[in-house]
Amino acid sequence: LLWADGYIGKTSYRICLEVVTDDAIFFTPIFTTTGKWHHTIRQRNQWRSITTICANSKQLYDFLKKHDYESKNNSADKILSKIPVQLHQYWFRGFFDGDGTLYIGKSCVHLMFSGPISQNWDFLINPLNKLEIKFSIIKNSRINNKTGKLNSCSRLRITNQTDIVKLMSYLYHDFEIKPMGLPRKYKKLKLLLERIEKNHKFNPNKHLLSPSPQIDPQ
Repeated sequence: LLWADGYIGKTSYRICLEVVTDDAIFFTPIFTTTGKWHHTIRQRNQWRSITTICANSKQLYDFLKKHDYESKNNSADKILSKIPVQLHQYWFRGFFDGDGTLYIGKSCVHLMFSGPISQNWDFLINPLNKLEIKFSIIKNSRINNKTGKLNSCSRLRITNQTDIVKLMSYLYHDFEIKPMGLPRKYKKLKLLLERIEKNHKFNPNKHLLSPSPQIDPQ
């Protein structure tokens, strides 16, 4: 999550994360177990309340900067190399909480990760290939009619229902035992599984109940 929604200061050793307050209540207790983090809440008219979670740590700041955190357009391979492989699913779960979305429509389902137009997706492409999950990368640029500014983004998209269940199960297979992350995204997976089971398209438990593979993205 810190990779997706966080940032570091340019003139201080400050590390911060900004999320909507409704989501922050699930993350703040986790951050406080790792050190001295403080949080503030701000409310703008007609906007959802935002919580900023921050810490001042030269050690953490130097570690993140050394591993390409300052320019997150880069691949996250460096930082993942410092995390035990058996814990990668939780890093990717946090990344999905921040920059991922699962859309369930009447006639289609898709899962997407979003990033800047120059995003290097290698850190995600490698594990997806090892899980044999098909995906596409789409880059878009358009002018915002209200501001006149150019909005650009890159999206990694998965549209095959079986592949979506496979990835979501890798991320959430033990969520009820280790509920780290956003419950609303896990509920989306359960909603998808219920719909699949109702339509009898395939047995979702084949993927959901299988042990989570240990995917080394290198």
